[in-house]
Amino acid sequence: MVHQHFQLIPVLSVAENVILGEEQTAQQAEGHAVATLTQVMQAQRASASGSHLVRSLRVIWGAFWRALLPLAAILLGLGVGLILWQLALTISTYLVDAPEFGRQAFQRLPLQERAVTVLSRFYPENQLLTRLLLWLPLLFAAVVGGVSMVSLYRHGRQTWRGSAAHCADGRLALLDSLLDALLDLFSTVSRRLNRMRAAQRVRELSKRFNLEVDPEALVEKLPVGLQQRVEIIKALYRKADILILDEPTAVLTPQESRELFRIMKELTLQGVSIIFITHKLKEVLAVADNIVVMRGGRVVGGAARHELPADESEAEHFLAALMVGREVLLRVSKGEAQPRESVLQVHDLRAYDDRGALAVDGVSFEVRAGEILGIAGVQGNGQTELVETLTGLRRAAGGSISIGGESIRMGDPRRVTDAGVAHIPEDRQRYGMVKPFSVADNLILNRYYLPPLAVFPTLRQLPFAFALYLALFGTVAFLLVSLRDALYPSLAASLRLAELDPRREPGPFILALAISFGTALLGFGAAHLAGTFGTRLLRHLMGKRAERGGLQRDDRAVRQNAERLIAEFDIRTPSPETSGGSLSGGNQQKMVVAREFSRQPRLLIASQPTRGIDVGSIEFIHQRIVQQRDNGAAVLLVSAELDEIMALSDRIAVMYKGQIIETLPAKAATREQLGLL
Repeated sequence: MVHQHFQLIPVLSVAENVILGEEQTAQQAEGHAVATLTQVMQAQRASASGSHLVRSLRVIWGAFWRALLPLAAILLGLGVGLILWQLALTISTYLVDAPEFGRQAFQRLPLQERAVTVLSRFYPENQLLTRLLLWLPLLFAAVVGGVSMVSLYRHGRQTWRGSAAHCADGRLALLDSLLDALLDLFSTVSRRLNRMRAAQRVRELSKRFNLEVDPEALVEKLPVGLQQRVEIIKALYRKADILILDEPTAVLTPQESRELFRIMKELTLQGVSIIFITHKLKEVLAVADNIVVMRGGRVVGGAARHELPADESEAEHFLAALMVGREVLLRVSKGEAQPRESVLQVHDLRAYDDRGALAVDGVSFEVRAGEILGIAGVQGNGQTELVETLTGLRRAAGGSISIGGESIRMGDPRRVTDAGVAHIPEDRQRYGMVKPFSVADNLILNRYYLPPLAVFPTLRQLPFAFALYLALFGTVAFLLVSLRDALYPSLAASLRLAELDPRREPGPFILALAISFGTALLGFGAAHLAGTFGTRLLRHLMGKRAERGGLQRDDRAVRQNAERLIAEFDIRTPSPETSGGSLSGGNQQKMVVAREFSRQPRLLIASQPTRGIDVGSIEFIHQRIVQQRDNGAAVLLVSAELDEIMALSDRIAVMYKGQIIETLPAKAATREQLGLL
């Protein structure tokens, strides 16, 4: 029985992730390949003695292995030695007794020393040429061999078959160490060939199942949606007794979902058991034979599909009530939109993804106050890059963004936030929160510097606050001033720190220290204060919109803010001091939503707002998004869930390969029409 629950390795490519675990683990496969290569090398070394060859061939073979390769090693070693000498590098020399030409020299050193060890033996001082010719090639062989050993060790080798030795008469014997160092090169070539074969398999699977993925792309560079698609390909690649699919359709169109369901049916007919985990009730009713409902880590109910009501709507309500523990409104209740002035204007926007490819290609649209514009499309068509560009997380390659008629400097998240933009990111744990921070701290990440969370000290607190402020900046500045004084003798000679000995002249030294520290405190502290208040004064005089910030955190206000939002948004947490990373996915999303909505934004950008959360949390977040629209905010909704787009949006724009290909009213759109676009 094989259980497949896949985890992607971010630093590997798509192709490498797909083939991991095929037949053996990567480490076992690598170890087997290295062992095979080692046997081949041993056979070549044995043949060097020529016991089974005719005399003429034995002479040629022995000359090649014992003369030409050592000569090449000498030349390479000379080059390496000259480079090291020019860079003035110091390499520790370990004297290792190697009485015989064998393989134990390197093994006698601890593993951590092997990569930087140089094996040598001191010769009489009058034999300078002999020492030079021995030192440089041995240096080259030892460094290459040591690095190769560490590399192979990390890939599963338990012992290293390497040696670097010398003969007391000055004869060179570097062959074995150089040949063993080549193992790492052969291993690298082997892995490259495996990756090429894996890439071809990924392309075949992508074409077969309509899942377009670049096999050469690093997983860590892919958005969440494409990573899920890789997991689907990885699952379909293997034939398992039990296959666990966790939210596999989150990034698929309706047509692709139906194709996946067809494949699942075929797998079940072939004897494969499938555990299908999803919060989409329609999909559960469409494909499941037996249904189990879990809540709070426990099974709270379940039934066979034929035991549920025949009417799909009644069956959905029954399952939703089991999931949440109460009656749930599965359909979003919202009135007609009353759009007003334009809030967000995007014109000819272009942006590149992390690999340098054009991800957003000339996108133009607008979002008006009092309406929800939904961006529909399969994940990986530029939606992530579009949202990151609009929120200042990614620099645009061209085009313009205006909020309320004011042009926004692209690539400046603080400027975007100050313009009244709230952002619900698609990956809440990576971009929406700091997991080690408490719930209270996570709830103020975007306004910690604003009143009432940050205040100026009162007149009574001012001396202490000012002293603490100066000490903080003055300590850092003191180090810089001390360095300046040492390099540029601007003080009197009797007070230069660089020329004083505190043991002989403690008085002048202490005085110089006090002068330097005082200069740092007053100079840098005053400069920073002047810059802070001067900037605010300048913004005020220029009539720019700015909120007055504070210098000191008000812990009472922070806690009161957390308690209010926890109660208002029903965040289930033991206390405001609980770390955000310990909450469930639904409560983490509520925490992000509470923080963003508490600012009364002019523009809300919600990217995948209900990904991976329960039905109850989905209902809550949908209601809050509609409430923001009714309060007059402009809402840009980006989601791979067509049901969500159609339920919430007033207008729908379809995005494909970085372009908006069509915009239509939500009432006129159908699932099939959007899927075909």
